[in-house]
Amino acid sequence: MGKGKRKGNESKKSKAVDNEYSDNDIDYEVASCVSQVGSCGEAPYDEVYDESSSAADMLSEHIDNLNEKKSATRMQALNGTLKCLQSNCDVSDSVRGHMETLNRALVRLIRSASSEKEGILAVQILCVLALEMGPDEDSFFEAYFPALKYAITRSEYHDLRCWAVKAVSFVCFICASDGYDALNFCEEVISQASEGVYVPTSLQAVALQAWCLLSSTMPPDVILQRCKNSVFARAAALLEESETEHKIISGGCLAYMWEIADKVAPNVSTDVSGGLLCDDPTVVDSALDSIRQIIRDSSKRVSKRDKKERKAALKSVEDWILHGFPPSESVRMIGADVTVNSFTEILVLSTLRDVLKDGFHSALKCYPVVRDILEVEYVDPGDIEAAESRDDMRFMHSYRNKLRNSHRRQQRADKHLSHGGSGFE
Repeated sequence: MGKGKRKGNESKKSKAVDNEYSDNDIDYEVASCVSQVGSCGEAPYDEVYDESSSAADMLSEHIDNLNEKKSATRMQALNGTLKCLQSNCDVSDSVRGHMETLNRALVRLIRSASSEKEGILAVQILCVLALEMGPDEDSFFEAYFPALKYAITRSEYHDLRCWAVKAVSFVCFICASDGYDALNFCEEVISQASEGVYVPTSLQAVALQAWCLLSSTMPPDVILQRCKNSVFARAAALLEESETEHKIISGGCLAYMWEIADKVAPNVSTDVSGGLLCDDPTVVDSALDSIRQIIRDSSKRVSKRDKKERKAALKSVEDWILHGFPPSESVRMIGADVTVNSFTEILVLSTLRDVLKDGFHSALKCYPVVRDILEVEYVDPGDIEAAESRDDMRFMHSYRNKLRNSHRRQQRADKHLSHGGSGFE
């Protein structure tokens, strides 16, 4: 009897383990797949098994499981689908072949997710799919826009709402030729114009960043006019919030707006540029004072870690807005080195990082649209002659950037003298 009872307990325990959903199990499965497919094209030609085909087969299986009734199975399928899409293997044929199934499943999961994590994974998959689809796919964005708006205005899950706002801007930015509807919606979220919808500060901050990404595709004069419609004022107000993340987002967005003003009216003082962005000079002055205060904050009420993070993020903002020194950032990716010299480009780069996670560095290889956005040419690392040419191009880009920055500094110095130091420290 004892043995039989023990055997029965072991059987129940085994069954429970089989049914239990675990992130570690999923990570192990996907890691096994990625270890097999993560270096496509590097295996011997006569190897028995084709890694790209294996990745595509596994992706197909995960996509088929997205419509399962069991929540744990759907979660495993969502995780597996996202990991396969973010790997550096070409699975575009498999994606295109299952697009109808993907669209039905993702729209349903975004609108009526059974958990916050399930909804977030569905939205993240949608963002990577946008890169697979590429530009001039307005129908793709239009198919998901209603579901994303529903999640933003009706979902009880805060993080899902934030990710849905990101998806509205990113999918529209990549796929749609007309982003005005999405931009109007983001402005409603920023200004809390949707009646009966609770919009916390964190959601407004995400919507502000999304607004900047969407507006970057529009003419500068249109952007300036829309900045005056409470967008600039709301960004300035976020600098007063206690959360470090809100201050950093606000600072980056304000620097982006000043960058647009500089395109419309170059070589003018900071105060004059601010007047193009907001009709109320007190709001502009308040924003500038807040930036200075954050950089020089010595209050003991703020942790050392938060102070360091704020100063590191807002120092480049202060350098640009108050002193006229543009930002500069270089990223080494597979196939090219990317150098960005504006807050607009930094915003695009950080959004791609957020969407692709570990797959960011192989984005140039996998997604032609990323090459177009970053304006770089992918060079196969295995091609020695091309790699040498890339080194020469890297030197020329560096040299040109130094000349451009030196010229801008001289222009700013001349402007500083001509305006008697107005708007500068």
